Amino acid sequence: MIDLGLARITALLKHTPQTWRAIHVAGTNGKGSICAYLTAMLRAKNVSCGRFTSPHLIDRWDCITVNDGAVSEAKFRHFEDLVKKRNEEQRLGASEFELLTATAFEIFESEKVEVGVIEVGLGGTLDATNALRQKSVTVISKIGLDHQSFLGSTLEEIASQKAGIMRAGVPCVVDGSNSRSVLDVINDYAAITGATVRFVGPQTSELVQDMHDELEPHQRQNLACAHGAFRLAYPQYAHDTGVFTRAIREMVWPGRLQLLDIERLTGRKAAVLLDGAHNPQSAEVLAAYVDKHLRTDSKPVTYVLAASEGKDLTEILKLLLRPGDSVAAVEFGAVDGMPWVKPMKSNSILDLAAELGVAVSSRLDAHASVQSALEWATRTANEGPLVIAGSLGPTRKETRLSEARSYANLATANSFFGIIPESSSPKVVCEGRALDSYSNVLLSLIQFWQGHGNVWPEQITIVSHAFKRERLVDCHCGAIGFPLDRVNFVGIDPPGMADGTNEAAAKGVVEAVTQWLEDPHGKGNVLAGKRKKRNPWGVSQLLFSTEEGRKRSGVRSEIRKDGQEYLSEGSPQPWSYSN
Repeated sequence: MIDLGLARITALLKHTPQTWRAIHVAGTNGKGSICAYLTAMLRAKNVSCGRFTSPHLIDRWDCITVNDGAVSEAKFRHFEDLVKKRNEEQRLGASEFELLTATAFEIFESEKVEVGVIEVGLGGTLDATNALRQKSVTVISKIGLDHQSFLGSTLEEIASQKAGIMRAGVPCVVDGSNSRSVLDVINDYAAITGATVRFVGPQTSELVQDMHDELEPHQRQNLACAHGAFRLAYPQYAHDTGVFTRAIREMVWPGRLQLLDIERLTGRKAAVLLDGAHNPQSAEVLAAYVDKHLRTDSKPVTYVLAASEGKDLTEILKLLLRPGDSVAAVEFGAVDGMPWVKPMKSNSILDLAAELGVAVSSRLDAHASVQSALEWATRTANEGPLVIAGSLGPTRKETRLSEARSYANLATANSFFGIIPESSSPKVVCEGRALDSYSNVLLSLIQFWQGHGNVWPEQITIVSHAFKRERLVDCHCGAIGFPLDRVNFVGIDPPGMADGTNEAAAKGVVEAVTQWLEDPHGKGNVLAGKRKKRNPWGVSQLLFSTEEGRKRSGVRSEIRKDGQEYLSEGSPQPWSYSN
């Protein structure tokens, strides 16, 4: 249930200071991209920043970042527990989103960020994020019809809700491509509030002009908003467009016009397009991109679609589909922390698609699994364009867990195999970014240093399949320079490995060890290529999120032109010595 209002969130945060300044972003479309652009520019200037956007993409804590890195599950749950306890003690009855917002603000305060980039959840005036006490700039992006049951049935009514984030004396950057009636509402509200308004567009931003040919039209508008807000917050950096251009080019915003490699899942070699278009305005942007870049030679497009209940799907499909296109429909599972969000029935999606010219013979029966839908779509599309679009959410319960969390749960269920006492369970922290066994060792080592007062571990204990000992200990620990006499290994062999009867698996073990012996840090095409395929979401593989942390750690590394960071070979590393 959504119950808008500021009383509960204000009470939750009554004794929480806000020493950081906020850039508050409202609007119907483009909010998340504007927040991502702002974060990229702030980090380019080494400004410590937090970002809070919603909804989350995979796990609840990935909507909260510090210095462009998602907070750890352990940190998130620590502060969430504090907020929930406060809510229960004061009997506030706060909503899930209010609890999440308060958790984000608590984390930003504890991390001592300089700036928090905050995306409005719903509307503006009564949204929980509007409890912010210290705003340096507000931003209003493109406004369209969405969430009418909460915000009003006209653009003007919705605009008045979005304008509620304005504050007296605080400048507000507004997307100048909004309709005249929307701009009038915003102007009127600013006059009453005492805020100053700046309407922006591609023509107002040197940065957008420099990158004009690299951006889609909607991206130009969003970047103009972000750049305008940044210049107001940090006027001393107003004309440093060169460093920002590099930062924007390297930026990845998952789920928005994102190209994915699904060869590992379906065997398809061509990339697929992923976009979370969930209202007519975002569908219009997606349709324009598909028509321009994918419908070459009038090729039909194969879609895998999902939608939330209550969405204007007919209007969305009218914009996306053309006669001859093919459609698969999936239903996402329960959304963690958002129990009110329900999936539209896949048969309903397919019925609407058929009415718009998608032949019944070319559509897929309802599927509960995105895996089977992708396999069908791959066969149907052949080498033609394939697009995954709509309300993004979990399609199978098991995909909610990271590999690390799955192993942690298994260890907990087996009393940690007797290695540590069961009472240590709350102290278990999962490393969530590694894409191969080498990164698993290295990133876990760095995460330990970050979470334990900048101290490196005296010893490492690795629990894995016994047949992986050579790879994990000799190859990986040896490559990163961790003394092997300080490495403990607990090996547990699966059936068929200890007795050598699984010949295919044994052959794979030899092949993997050979690859790592030839390329100890995984820099070559084979091993680096595997990591790339395993990273459709563009998760950062940098060892440290800030240059300050990198220097303080003493780790010697190099960042390549492709943005990948590797240890400097032959250089001593800080964990090589006893603390």
